[in-house]
Amino acid sequence: MPRLEVMKGRLTMAAMGLSILVLAAPAAAQDVDDAVALHLKARGGAEKWASIQSQRTTGTINAGGIELGMTLIVARPNMMRQDLVIEMPGQDPVSIHTAFDGTRAWAINPMSGSVEPQELSGPEAQSARDQADFDGPLIGYREKGHTVTLVGRETVAGRPALHLRIDRGSDPAIDYFIDAESGAELRLQVGGASGTRVDFSDHRTIDGILVPHRISVLAPTGPADIVVSSVEFNVETTPETFRLP
Repeated sequence: MPRLEVMKGRLTMAAMGLSILVLAAPAAAQDVDDAVALHLKARGGAEKWASIQSQRTTGTINAGGIELGMTLIVARPNMMRQDLVIEMPGQDPVSIHTAFDGTRAWAINPMSGSVEPQELSGPEAQSARDQADFDGPLIGYREKGHTVTLVGRETVAGRPALHLRIDRGSDPAIDYFIDAESGAELRLQVGGASGTRVDFSDHRTIDGILVPHRISVLAPTGPADIVVSSVEFNVETTPETFRLP
């Protein structure tokens, strides 16, 4: 009889443990869903953000003591073009173009010794594809085939933040940090501690959407600071804007 009672006790504990696991799974998923909803709120809400088809950002980039003029255009579903202009004293301005047309990434970079368009591959192509993701890595992650886990709460730049890890299969995972109160993006890290870290700050509301106006990049190739001067939504674009010439 005592053995039977012990067995019953073990079965009861096992059942309780199973119940806890079953209940914990939806709760964790709901936490991620809540984080996505909070992030969408920072983008003006699901309906507002879905109505945005393109975005043009202008500003300056300071890298290695050199200042570059920047224009970045992104358009749904996954197209991007970045135009940089370098002005050196006593020299003609130099323009560098990088784009992703939804299929191929390419660049025209006279600094590399050629003015002909070159198709990109490897990390450079991956970087262009990441920039072309109009919604960012968190919104619509299921449709993209990604898995998101809520790592926990941390402090980023003095702000309470939700730390989410986005597993993208064969592509490098992204650690994504959003403000726990506003849902605005605060930081992303690609490739772990030795990869690239991007910090977002100076968020301002443009047409109901929180937009960072200062972006600091710490990459293996060196640091860069981006200061945004203007942001426009639903600007006119054509496929030729992004297509390889």
